[in-house]
Amino acid sequence: MTMSKLILLLVLAPLGMAAASTDCGPPSLPLNASFVCRDILGTDLEDPCIRMMTWGGIDMSAPVPHEEGAIEYVILAAWFAVESLGVTRITARNQRSHNASLSGHEREVYEGCVKDYALAGSSMARVAADILPSCRFDGLRDEYLRVLVSIDRCTDRLPAKTPLHAMVVADRFKAWLAYRVSVLIGL
Repeated sequence: MTMSKLILLLVLAPLGMAAASTDCGPPSLPLNASFVCRDILGTDLEDPCIRMMTWGGIDMSAPVPHEEGAIEYVILAAWFAVESLGVTRITARNQRSHNASLSGHEREVYEGCVKDYALAGSSMARVAADILPSCRFDGLRDEYLRVLVSIDRCTDRLPAKTPLHAMVVADRFKAWLAYRVSVLIGL
């Protein structure tokens, strides 16, 4: 993914929540964003959920609570993960290519992470752009698991003391958040 494509994604992805409004099956009652983060996901995911909502342009401090249908929150969570995966992949690629202090082994590790992230990013983008908006949920769990396994492969080979490690751990958490938010649509 080129830098211009990533910038375009960063600009357009939050807008995708409004554009991705879908009609999946019977109408559902709108869900309050605070309720989703606090009561459905629980305390371990409440803060990351609030960051995701804020990233998507949802004002969590508004006097009138923001409400959306369940699918819109699930799509937002997927795009939140897509954006983060893209940034980490570019960082790994740039470190591999431009960091002269990396050993040959470290370059191989970073190259492996770039490949893992290509798979994770394409799977999560497929979830966000195709599977969720089309309301065809067959294979959705497999795509989420493919993302998590790809991130775990990178994590397993990456030394914990590298700057990239913290980004990978954060990506794992965002992908897990996206998976957990999908409980709203019965996954």
